[in-house]
Amino acid sequence: GGAPGRGDTGRSGRIRILVERRTYLRSERRRAARSLLRCLADAGMQPEEIPYVNAHATSTPLGDYNEALAIDEVFGANKPFIAPNINFAQGDEATSKLNIPARKVDLAFDRFLSNSFGFGGTNSTLIIKKCK
Repeated sequence: GGAPGRGDTGRSGRIRILVERRTYLRSERRRAARSLLRCLADAGMQPEEIPYVNAHATSTPLGDYNEALAIDEVFGANKPFIAPNINFAQGDEATSKLNIPARKVDLAFDRFLSNSFGFGGTNSTLIIKKCK
């Protein structure tokens, strides 16, 4: 149980500090995707083993766009979203690929992947698993 996987795109040292300074569109998407992939690798899991993704970018057009592209890149056709976004009306080029539901989807799950993406490439991803 607990957190079997984690990924980040920050600097590593004795303590991992999750900070990078560049804010270019393409590099931000790559960093976001790298955080997802590192987390999955750390947990020894494949994207199809994740029943739910909790997306949490910066709530800015650029941050949300990059997170959406990264999720699409990593999860492909398997886009595990179950919760609608109260402020989401229509998808842009990136978010329209994610199949974000208009209503809550009832789904029992014992693990999920959660992103916490911040400004300037401060990205962290965790997989949380139910203890048995």
